[in-house]
Amino acid sequence: MKWIGAVRIRWPGLIAFVAVVGLGLAIWFLVIDGLVERAIEAAGSKLVGAKVELDHADVSLIPLGIELKRLQVTNPDQPMRNAVEITRMAFGMEALQLLRRKVIIDEMAIDGMQFNTQRQTSGAIVRREEKKEESKEGEDSFFAMPSLDLPSAKDILAKEDLESLKLVETVRGEIDAGRERWKQRVAQVSDKAKLDEYRRRADEIRKSAKGGAEALLGNVAEAAQLRKDVMADLDQVKGAREDLSKDLAAFKRRIDEVAAAPQADLKRLREKYSLTAGGMGNVAAALFGGNIGYWAKTSAAWYERLQPALASAGKTGGPEQVKPLRGKGIDVKFRERQPLPDFLIRTARVTAEIPAGTLKGEVLRITPDQDILGAPTTFEFAGDKLQQLRTVALRGEINRVRPDQPRDTVTLNADGYGIQRAVLSDNPKWPVVLDGAKADLDLKAVIASGALDATIDSRLSGVHFSTGEHKPEGRVAEAIASALADVQAFHLGATVTGTTRNPDVKVTSDLDAVLKNAVGKMVSEQAARLEADLKAAIAEKVNGPLEDLKKQLAGYGELGQALASRSDALNKLLSEQLAPKIKGLKLPF
Repeated sequence: MKWIGAVRIRWPGLIAFVAVVGLGLAIWFLVIDGLVERAIEAAGSKLVGAKVELDHADVSLIPLGIELKRLQVTNPDQPMRNAVEITRMAFGMEALQLLRRKVIIDEMAIDGMQFNTQRQTSGAIVRREEKKEESKEGEDSFFAMPSLDLPSAKDILAKEDLESLKLVETVRGEIDAGRERWKQRVAQVSDKAKLDEYRRRADEIRKSAKGGAEALLGNVAEAAQLRKDVMADLDQVKGAREDLSKDLAAFKRRIDEVAAAPQADLKRLREKYSLTAGGMGNVAAALFGGNIGYWAKTSAAWYERLQPALASAGKTGGPEQVKPLRGKGIDVKFRERQPLPDFLIRTARVTAEIPAGTLKGEVLRITPDQDILGAPTTFEFAGDKLQQLRTVALRGEINRVRPDQPRDTVTLNADGYGIQRAVLSDNPKWPVVLDGAKADLDLKAVIASGALDATIDSRLSGVHFSTGEHKPEGRVAEAIASALADVQAFHLGATVTGTTRNPDVKVTSDLDAVLKNAVGKMVSEQAARLEADLKAAIAEKVNGPLEDLKKQLAGYGELGQALASRSDALNKLLSEQLAPKIKGLKLPF
C-alpha cells in the first residue's frame, strides 16, 4: 500500500480492477457486436420462418445504442427474394431502464426500407417447394377464366353422371321392393284354403237346416259367426285394395319425377358448360380477382406470421401474484407508479423506397405490451410527387390494449397510380393485357378477433386493353377483345371477408356489363345449340329406362286383380250361401 497525497492506494487491487475492466471492455468491443447480430438473426428467422440476415451490428456504450446495417428478411414463399430489406437502423436505449430489465427506445431511425428485393442466395430454412405449389393452387382457385371452348353433348355426357339415371335406379328398387311386399300381403288375404273352409261351413249350415227348430236355432248362430268371419276378410281385402291404390299413386308420382329429371340435368349441364351471357358477368372477377386474392392471401399470411410479435407478453390485472417456493428465487413484478412495458419503441421514423419513389412516415408506440402502456401502435406513411403515383397515404392502428379483443385497421389512399402492361389473362385463346391506365384506389381493412372485413374501391381511367402478342381465337374471343379495346374507363371494387386464414374475395365491376352487351347474342346462339344437343342426348339415355319403369309398375295389375277376385268370391259367398232363405225368419245378421 502506498500513499499518494492524502489518498491511500492499494496497488494490487487497483491493478486487478483495471485488468478486469480492461478485459470486460475488450470482450465488449470484440464480442458484443457479433452476439447482437446473431441474436437478431436467430430471433428474426424463428419468427418469419426463413433466413433473417444482418450485415453488421455496431453496439456503442456511450451513448448506449445500436446501429444495424443491411437487414434482410427473406420471403418464406419466395426464398430468392427478400420480403423486406433495410439499409440502416439506428437507435439509442435508456441505460437506467436497462437496469430494470426494460428496453426503452425513445426514437429509432429506419432508412432505406425496400420490399421484394432480389437475394444472392436462397433464404430458405426448410424446403418450401411443396408449400409453394399449394400456394399456387390456392391462387388459381380464387377465380377461373370462363372457357370459350364449348364441348359437344357427347363429350359432356361421357364424363358427367346423369341424376336422371340415378333416380331411375332408385325408383326401380322402390317398385321392386313394393312388389315383393305386396305379393306377401295379397297371399295373406287371398288364402284359398280359408275360402274353401267358408264354403264347407256354409254347406253344413244348409244341410242341417232341416233338423227342426232346435237345429235351426243352432244354425242361426253358426251362420251369424260365419258371416262375421267373411265380413272381416272382406274388410281386410278392402283395406288392402285401398292401400294398393295409394302405393300405385305414389309410384306414379315417382315416375313423374323421373320424367322431369332430365330437365334438371339439362339445366345443370347447360349452366356448367355453356358460355352464357350471365357467365360473362364474372369476367372482371376472373381478370382482376386473382391478383386481388393473391395480395389478400399474402397480406393475411404475413399478418399471421407477425401474430407472435403482436401478442401481448404481459397480463392484465396488476402485479403478478406468485406462490413462493422454498429455496428458489422469484422474479416478482410490483405495481409501478408509471408502468412501462419490457420493450418499447416510442417513435420509429421510417423512409421506405418503393418503385414510385420514397415514402416517409413514423410508427408510434411499438410494444407487445399495449395493455401496460394503455395505447395502441399506430403508423402513418405518405408520399407525393412520386413517379407513376401522384399521392399515396397509408394509415393504420394495431390495437392490443385489450388483448382479448384485438382490433387492427389500415387505410390506403392512392391517386394517379400508373399501371403499365399488366397481363390479366395469359390464356393463348383469350389473351388480355392492360397496357396502361391511371388508377385511384381507396382501401379500408379491419381485422377484429380474426374476422376480416375489407373493401377496395378503385376507378381506372385512360385505360388501354390489348391482346398483347397473341390473337384471340374464335368469334366470342374476338368480340371480347374488340369490346375491351373500346373501354376507356371503368370502376373496379372488391370485398374481402372471412378470416385471415381463409379470406373470401368478391369482385364487382361495370366492365362486366360492357362484355355482356358485346357478346350476348353470340353466346345465346351457342347456348341454344348446345342445349338442343344436350336435350336430345339426355332423352336418348333416359327414355328407355323410363319406359321400363312404367312397364314394371304395370305388373302391379295382377296383384289388384287377385284382390278383386278375392273380394268377388267373398261377396258371392255372402249373397248366395249365407243370405237368409227361411221365410218369416229374421236372422241376427
